[in-house]
Amino acid sequence: MSRTVICLVSTGYYPTYTRYLVTVIPSDLHYFMVYCLICKMYKLVGMKYSVCFGLILLLVVLGGEIEAQEVINAYARVTDVSGTILTISDADVTNDDFAVGEQLIIMQMQDDVIGGNTGNNPSFGDISTIASAGLYEKATIASVDMGTNEIVLTSTLSNTYNTGANSLVQVISFPSFENFSTTDDLTALEWNGIIGGVFAIKVTGTFTLNHNINLDGAGFRGGDLNPSNESNGNCEASVYRTNDGQYGRKGEGVYLNSNTAYEGARAKMANGGGGGNKHNSGGGGGGNFTAGGAGGPGYNESDNAAGCYDDPAGDAGTGAGGYGGVDLSDYVTASRIFMGGGGGGGQQDNSAGGDSEEGGDGGGIIMIQANTVSVPCGSGVSITANGEGFPYPSVDAGWEGAPGAGAGGTLLFQVNTWALSCSLVTEAKGGEGQSSTYTLPHGGGGGGGKGVSIFSGSVPASNFSSDNSQGAGGINGTEPASGSAEQGNDTPENPAYQGGASNGVIESEEGPLPVVLRSWEGTYENGYNLLKWVTVSEIENDYFTIEKLKNETVWMRIATVSGNGTTNQPNEYLYRDLSRGEGTAYYRLSQTDFDGTTERFDVITVLPNVEVGNVLVYPNPNSGLFTVQLPLDGNFVNFEVVDIMGKTIEVVYRRVGDKVEFDMGQQAKGTYLLKLSTETVVQIQRVQLR
Repeated sequence: MSRTVICLVSTGYYPTYTRYLVTVIPSDLHYFMVYCLICKMYKLVGMKYSVCFGLILLLVVLGGEIEAQEVINAYARVTDVSGTILTISDADVTNDDFAVGEQLIIMQMQDDVIGGNTGNNPSFGDISTIASAGLYEKATIASVDMGTNEIVLTSTLSNTYNTGANSLVQVISFPSFENFSTTDDLTALEWNGIIGGVFAIKVTGTFTLNHNINLDGAGFRGGDLNPSNESNGNCEASVYRTNDGQYGRKGEGVYLNSNTAYEGARAKMANGGGGGNKHNSGGGGGGNFTAGGAGGPGYNESDNAAGCYDDPAGDAGTGAGGYGGVDLSDYVTASRIFMGGGGGGGQQDNSAGGDSEEGGDGGGIIMIQANTVSVPCGSGVSITANGEGFPYPSVDAGWEGAPGAGAGGTLLFQVNTWALSCSLVTEAKGGEGQSSTYTLPHGGGGGGGKGVSIFSGSVPASNFSSDNSQGAGGINGTEPASGSAEQGNDTPENPAYQGGASNGVIESEEGPLPVVLRSWEGTYENGYNLLKWVTVSEIENDYFTIEKLKNETVWMRIATVSGNGTTNQPNEYLYRDLSRGEGTAYYRLSQTDFDGTTERFDVITVLPNVEVGNVLVYPNPNSGLFTVQLPLDGNFVNFEVVDIMGKTIEVVYRRVGDKVEFDMGQQAKGTYLLKLSTETVVQIQRVQLR
């Protein structure tokens, strides 16, 4: 089913001119959003400065509600790390970009974790060494050149990242806001085998959740059903890895497979579930904090001679179902996190028959760093990274061997204060394996393993619930005696997380997102510039460095201020620049840990005789279209927008009474300064484009 959206625009300047914009959006698109607020006329008819206003008509011609989910991150694959230089490819900057002075997160999504565990035996896909899989850190961008596909960082990275044949690294933009209030559900680009699967945001003030954050099924992908017709109906339980198309395909996990001979059959692929073997066996569930469940044994499990009851390699009773993806709890910390593994594909007699689907996708990763997370009353919200599943009977079941479900993903919270007036629900649940509704015993899909939620402090004390449970296995046919495939494991293998922590909630774990800066600003006082910054938490913070722009390209260090080590308490810092000079001054702040790791923050601008905050800018942050409400006693005669380096930006604006409507839709995302001035005074506001 497709949706056809029609925008009818009648312009204010040329009321007799009407333009129709027709877009056909296919049903398999994950989401779409239509913003028809203010359209620049030159986009329609080539007139540079005409701005069109007027009637906007949206008609959904064929089916369904519009699902509005906003992506706020940019993504790129890292193909090489050399000192501070990242070589990138496959960049997606549709919803954000990589801008100088801003931060990014670099993360090892996959690595060569199975080593020599590649034989045709049950140990195929076991973890040999975790290598760098799951490691991540934040870094600050010094320069970006998309022409040469290079991002240069301000300092070298703390971790080692591998980009070899069985390894994959990506960078994710880490947008920062003073305060952020949601206007739509938030999500991430779904993992496509190269980039995506991660949502990350930093809010130095209050992150107000009016909507959900949903990364369900955004993680590692499930395996396909067997792509070729089956040549015979014999059980072949002892095949663990093959490229023979008669076998269900393995789900994806933290090992990047580059060998087609490993794609099919029942062994797991690290935390990816194994595919179902002949004959009609189910795929295994994906793993994360706990292992996924094994797929059902297929037809006919009760007939030891003609069916799939015993595995001659020694796994008696498991038939030929896919193995569940491995448990990663031995490696899970706040500094090492994983997406949920994908479920394995089921096995069909005939690839053109049956109604089963591909294996369920794992849950993604949600990273929230904020001083305060607020849920105002009205209705509760949820933050979820569940594995994809097929709950029976609400979801169509398969006819023969059914696929396994995806494992729950990871939720990471570095939050100082929870202000939950209404309920907040967090989930990283394993999905439910698909069921087989064949009358005789056929393999249901294994359930997905648990995900994990990691908190830098304690979980919220009230109006909060968390569910990281494992998924159930699908039924092995409708006969009562057929039973079900295995559910995802209930208990993590790591003894440290057994007992109370087996629910997948880990508290008091600090990760590599150290100093949270609430504010960084400067004001002109009597004869000097007063620089002030406030942190809400610090980890291993040695000192801050203040630099001042000497000319267009040279920064000069003017002060070093000691930090407070590790603390969860707010700290305010002050510095007086007595040699401020004349005119506008530009400053930047950096923070250095005890180990030498340095993070650089935004450039700020200080002007003489500046009044800040007497005008209203809305919406802010915005996508480039915003309005300035002038004070009633204002007599502003000049409007200027500058970037954080002080360069004037040409923008289109239109004054209507006591309002000024700006269009910066063609400018790069980032922070800008809006200066409104008269002959005697300047007022300044920060404007955030995202």
